[in-house]
Amino acid sequence: MSKAKLTINPESKEVRKLADPKAWHEEYLFKKNWKADEKAEADSQRAKKDDAKKTDDDSRKKISNGETLGCLIATIIVSSFGFNNDNEEPTISEKFRGLIILSIIPEDDAGRDAYYNGVVGYLIPAVVTRLLISAAHLTAFTNLIGPARSFTGTPPNTNSTPGTWNYIYPLQSNKATRTTTLTTAKKAIIKAINTAIHNMYADIPDNVIIPADTAALNIVPKANRQDPTDPAKITALVIPVVEALGGGKIRVKSKQSASAKRGKKLNDAVEIEFSYILVDARTGAIPATVPVTIPPSVTVLTVSEANVVITLPDTALGMRIVLFARWIYVKHPDKSGGYGTSGNDIVS
Repeated sequence: MSKAKLTINPESKEVRKLADPKAWHEEYLFKKNWKADEKAEADSQRAKKDDAKKTDDDSRKKISNGETLGCLIATIIVSSFGFNNDNEEPTISEKFRGLIILSIIPEDDAGRDAYYNGVVGYLIPAVVTRLLISAAHLTAFTNLIGPARSFTGTPPNTNSTPGTWNYIYPLQSNKATRTTTLTTAKKAIIKAINTAIHNMYADIPDNVIIPADTAALNIVPKANRQDPTDPAKITALVIPVVEALGGGKIRVKSKQSASAKRGKKLNDAVEIEFSYILVDARTGAIPATVPVTIPPSVTVLTVSEANVVITLPDTALGMRIVLFARWIYVKHPDKSGGYGTSGNDIVS
């Protein structure tokens, strides 16, 4: 019977530990500290990612809530038109006038160029007189655009007048002649031109605008502008689900369909109007349609959320609440919806 050979690996942990305990312990501590440092670095990177995600989520929430959207619009308008000094917030009037101008003037440089020069060509003396544009506002605009461009200009395809749109734009739009200075100058003159256009159009009364003006300048009389805030008539019905919670509290879910698990508003602009009555829990009849009896027999309540809890007085305990609901527009009551079926429960 042969005996098995015992082999010893000189590099094994056990051998090294016996051969030089101090060196092995130092190696052990080094590896331990290295792993701890590695873990700390990983934790730090993870925390940074979490913070970045939280910041991004917070920013999205602020934009969805309109907290930063107004600032963003104001920044666009100020950068586009230069209405205010650097330390001044644009007024509400300036913001809306700015938005109107933004919708009139094309956003791309080629579109701007065609529009600017088209306006110059359209505003002949007879048209300027009819539109009641002041000479000062017209001059401010035409001076910024400058004379027409020419192939024989200096440089070619410019108007030979530095500092004007018809000099800066053709040079800046050409890769062969584009420079940082020209790009900066183009941005600055766009602000100045847009402000000049705003000042000219502010002179024009609604009653002098004709279809030709709309076609050439993109301006429309206020009477012909569609009101974006005017909603369509609501035809959808609310399906109210009523549940007694005890202590006089009633949960109401305003649903869009019977199969929905939770209440949900028809849209963000609507509110929900409740009309409810209290009847005897045993003998009281449940009306098929909303009663027209005046308060206090009928209570009318408006809420903003589709899932709410209302609290009834102690006198309601033991009574049956019968509640109807409808979608309403507070600012446009004629576009509000009608009442549908009711929900009911015994107040406990």
